[in-house]
Amino acid sequence: MFLAVRLFFRDRRVVTATIALLVATVSATTFVVLHFTTAAPPRAGTLPTASAVPTPNGAPADTHQRIIDILTQMHDKAFNPTASPPKNSAGVQGGLYVNWSATWDGNPSTAADNTNFTSNGRTDVELGVQPRHDEFTDLIYLRDLLGYRAAYPSDHRFDPDIARMEPIVRSDFAHYTYYKCFLYGELEDMARFEPDGGWGAMADAYVRAVYAHYFTGDLGTVVAGADGTYRVDFAAECAVAFIQSGNRLHDTGMVSAGDAIVQHLLNNAIDPTTHLLPLQLQAAAGSRDTLVQQQVKMGEEAQSLDALLTLYQLTGNAALLTNVQGAVTWLFSGPLHDTQDGGFYFAVDTNGSSLDSRFKESRQAWVLTLLQHLDTLEPGKWSAQSAEILDVVRQKLWGAVSDGYVYRVTPAYQVYQSKAGLGRTIVTENWVTTEAMDIACQALEGPAG
Repeated sequence: MFLAVRLFFRDRRVVTATIALLVATVSATTFVVLHFTTAAPPRAGTLPTASAVPTPNGAPADTHQRIIDILTQMHDKAFNPTASPPKNSAGVQGGLYVNWSATWDGNPSTAADNTNFTSNGRTDVELGVQPRHDEFTDLIYLRDLLGYRAAYPSDHRFDPDIARMEPIVRSDFAHYTYYKCFLYGELEDMARFEPDGGWGAMADAYVRAVYAHYFTGDLGTVVAGADGTYRVDFAAECAVAFIQSGNRLHDTGMVSAGDAIVQHLLNNAIDPTTHLLPLQLQAAAGSRDTLVQQQVKMGEEAQSLDALLTLYQLTGNAALLTNVQGAVTWLFSGPLHDTQDGGFYFAVDTNGSSLDSRFKESRQAWVLTLLQHLDTLEPGKWSAQSAEILDVVRQKLWGAVSDGYVYRVTPAYQVYQSKAGLGRTIVTENWVTTEAMDIACQALEGPAG
């Protein structure tokens, strides 16, 4: 079915796109592909892609139901009204627990014994420490809620959650300036979902701060400190933010910084055989970057590759697309891919060695987002891989416990047991994890555009 629509981006540019909804059944799994017909990637502050906010009839019923399952569980169990404000916030109290027991009924009177478990199986309260609060789980949760409302405007069941989370997220990131530019991408999504919410202005102000504090012209990249080290996924996401926001704000210096990071990554970060990117490098003037942490985990890797795809769309640099194609091809043909049960094992080194297959992380749900993005550029080419990962996210990872996503599972998607307890005793990790719930929901909702 083909539907021609006119799409308004938050900077008020208008594009006409054709969305082709291709429903394919692969390995008995239904997968919906959103296809955009676009010209060659232009030099612009806004991506040349259509908004892929799913419509009420645009997602399979089982995917829609899983999204509702996630948001319902989050409503019932994730919110901690006494969560301490993060450092450098505006001071609003409240946020999300890190995790909760899969058997907990959500009763606030028993929350202390059933939330914020550590790897040794004990809760923050048991250990006598301040209960943890990750502001990025607040952020992704609100993004997911806004995305759901944009897709299903007649469904108001989660409106109270939006009202509860919006002031918290505004406070969490009121003074945030660290170069984790994943924040920019989430704020941009939120600006598309809620154009009058002020999220776009917040995104631009944040990017200006990152550009001023973290970009080093002599090195051609963002760095975390004087030693020149930097996270590769952060650098790729910063390049997106600099180019997109810089074009919108007519800041040529910011755009040039983004271009410099693109070239720096192409010259230093990509393995010539696997096309994978390491987690961390150290930059130095006049020499090639030094490898600091070469382990590749699927969550961070998928985010890095997804950012490279966005950079390809913003710059038209074909080397970016070629490298992403090569990396995804290697990921599905190399040892990290579980050809028997589907999905990906925990980690491998950038060069393809040192496979760690002890468990699988739920953060691999970001691979679905990456494949959705690839499909907008190469419709139908990645349908089989997309169908596999959709099934992993929607069914297999959810099925490890009765009502949520845990941080990690066995290779066969069962509850993982470690020996991290006191005296190396067995710890059964049956804790539903807020971050995993957030990521899976966002992946199932689909890209914002």
